Order: sequence, then C-alpha cells, then structure tokens
Amino acid sequence: MTLSKLFQVWSRIPCFLRILLLRLRGIDISFTAKVDAHVEITKGCRIAKGVHIQRGVCLSGNVSVGEGSTIGVYSSLSTMPDGHVKIGKHVLINSFSTIGAAESVTIGDDCIFAAYLQITDAEHGFEDRTVLIREAPWTSSPVMIEEDVWIGTQVVVLKGVRLGKGSVIGAKSLVNKVIPEYSIATGLIPRCLRRCGKNTALQYPAACGGVVYLPLAFLHQ
Repeated sequence: MTLSKLFQVWSRIPCFLRILLLRLRGIDISFTAKVDAHVEITKGCRIAKGVHIQRGVCLSGNVSVGEGSTIGVYSSLSTMPDGHVKIGKHVLINSFSTIGAAESVTIGDDCIFAAYLQITDAEHGFEDRTVLIREAPWTSSPVMIEEDVWIGTQVVVLKGVRLGKGSVIGAKSLVNKVIPEYSIATGLIPRCLRRCGKNTALQYPAACGGVVYLPLAFLHQ
C-alpha cells in the first residue's frame, strides 16, 4: 500500500467512527456517507449513500437526504413531529442554510442552493391582538421545489410555494407564490423576467400568483 493510500484510509477513520456511533443510536445512515466533525443528527433522519454532511450541521426530526447530496457547513434542517423534509439526489444545500417543516418540504433531484437560504412551510398567526404572536396558532402549507432548480444566496421561500422544474431564483428574493418551470425570477417579491431558452416570448401583463411576466422587448428599454 502506498503512503497516499495509507493516508486516505487513516483520514477516513474518524468519519467511519462517527457513522458507526450514529448507526448504534438507531439512525439510518449509509457507511458510504461522509460526516464531518461537530454534526448533530437525531433519530428519524435517513442519510443515503454518498451524502456529505459538513461541519456543524444539525439534522433534527424526519429529514431524508438523497444519494450524493451535500449539506453545507452550519446548516440546520428540522421538522415538527409530524413534518417531513425530503431532499432528492445530488442536491447541494450550501452553508448556513435553514430549512424547517411543520408539514412538508420536498426538494427534487439536482437542485443547487447558495448559502444563507431559508425555507419554511409554516407561519405564526398575528390577527388576534389579544394573543402574543409567539403563542398564536400557526398555519402550514407544503413547499415543493422541483428538480434542477437553482436558488441564489439569502433567498427566503415561504409556505405553500412551488418552484417549477429548471427555475432560477435571484439572490435576496422573497418567494411567496408559485414560480412556473424554466422561469428566471428575482426581487423582494420575485418577478419573472424571462423564460429559459431561446426565442421565448412572454405574455404581458399576465400574472401567475404574485409573479408578473415582462415582455422581452421591455427588458431592452
């Protein structure tokens, strides 16, 4: 065995021991996964083969991470007792991201998310002035992010949102409506600027939910 091979085996030992301890605690995690230091994973989580859980990540509740996906440093994915977070295959969730589910957050295959992403499927009530917001009943609605979606940094995705296949969300956007497939959207309340692909005309002023479509000619004014 060469020195480089020996080093690879030796460097793998701490990760192997972390996975072994997690499995002894009843956590469903593949021995082919990679788990860095200072990671917390609770029972109920399922980690497929080839997944990389980076330093400082916390996975709590019913969280499922698909084959070959990566969870970036100091990210937090958690659920309420009846909630579920399901992440598909070959998904990249970058560092310092937060995903929470009271009901359901589903992420399709081959998505890439930049750092500081926040996704939630629930919100607190605030209409009753006699009740503190932190004590008010909350409501929830599932979030669905279809496959091959790219989300920029510091994006917030709220309850009930569906991001269509192949859509792109610009940095620092607040998404609270459905985004159609293969759309590029950006802004505090995202507006679809154009469709992906060549020679794709948009209707104006047609809208889908809170998304306003702009004609391509408008973009050149």
